[in-house]
Amino acid sequence: MDKHGSSELHSEELERLGRQLLHEVDVYTITRKTRRDEELIEHKKWSSDRERIRATITKEEVASMVTRSSPSEPALPSNSSCQRRLTTKMQQVKSS
Repeated sequence: MDKHGSSELHSEELERLGRQLLHEVDVYTITRKTRRDEELIEHKKWSSDRERIRATITKEEVASMVTRSSPSEPALPSNSSCQRRLTTKMQQVKSS
């Protein structure tokens, strides 16, 4: 092949590669935007789950209401006090 023929082929190849590159950039941009949207949705779900978890009674909270681990801690609150705290927590959980 002469010089002219090879440069013609070369420019066609460059044009094809250019189109392919533009397509890949478009795909990358769409993929990146989709991934960012998915991460935002996941973050919102995680945040609402975190709020719901925060409103529930943890095992440790229940244990601290029922018993104390060391004798130096104050005596148990009265039964009505525990009941009141549990009722308040349950209402918070139901309202969320």
